[in-house]
Amino acid sequence: MSLSISLPKHGGAVPSRSSVSRLEEWALSPCLIRYKFRQLMMILVAMLITTCLSPASDELLQELSARTSKVAAEQCGFKLKKIEAFAVNRREGEKQVIRISQEELNSYLALDLSQKYHPSVKRLVISFENERLHGIALLDFDLIGSLSEGLLPKIVNMLLTGKHIVAARGQVQSSNGMAAFHLEQAWLDGNTLPSLIIEEIIATVCKKQRPPFNPFQPSEMPYRIQSIELRKGFVTIYQ
Repeated sequence: MSLSISLPKHGGAVPSRSSVSRLEEWALSPCLIRYKFRQLMMILVAMLITTCLSPASDELLQELSARTSKVAAEQCGFKLKKIEAFAVNRREGEKQVIRISQEELNSYLALDLSQKYHPSVKRLVISFENERLHGIALLDFDLIGSLSEGLLPKIVNMLLTGKHIVAARGQVQSSNGMAAFHLEQAWLDGNTLPSLIIEEIIATVCKKQRPPFNPFQPSEMPYRIQSIELRKGFVTIYQ
C-alpha cells in the first residue's frame, strides 16, 4: 500500500479542491464579468477618443466660415414666414412647395437664428446633398454640461473639454408629416469616430435647444410640413 503526500510549494498551504472551485465560480460570476467588461469598454473608448483629439483643421474651420449674406438670410426668413402662414391659413386640399438654398439657410442660421442657440453651440453649417444632409458644428463642451446617464456618456463627459468640431452626415427620411435623421458617418475634429459617440453628443445638444428635440427619433414636423426632399445645394419643403 503506497502513501501519497502533497507538499506545500514555497512554504505556502495547498488550496483545497473546494476552495479552488469557489475561486473559479467567483471569477466566472456574472457580476465580475460585467465589471471587467465595463472596465474594458472604458479603456477602449478612452483610448479611441484621446487618439482622435487634435486641433481643428483649417479645412473644417473654413467650412464653418461658409459664405453668408444678409440678402440670403432675408430670403430664407421670408420663405419661412410663408411656410408658417400657409400652415395657419391652409384650406382643405391646398398644397404649397417651397425651396430653400443652402446659402439661404446658412445665412439665416448665422445672422438670425444663432442668438437663440444653446451657449454650447458656437457655429453651425448645413450642406445639402442628394438625399443626405451634412452638418458641421463648433461646440464648447465646457458649456454642454452633463450628458445623459450611462457608461458611454460618462466617459465622453470626462474626456472632452473645450471647443471641438463635430460633423455628421446622414439620411433624412420623411413622410406623412414625420421625419428622422439616420446617421451614417461621424467625425470629431476631422477624425472618424463610432456613430454611437457622436449620436450621444448631438442628441444631448439638441435636447438643450428650445424647443428640445431628438433628431434620431421620428418626430412630427412643424407647420404641417408633409415631407422634405434633399438635393445638392437645396431642400424642397412640401406642405
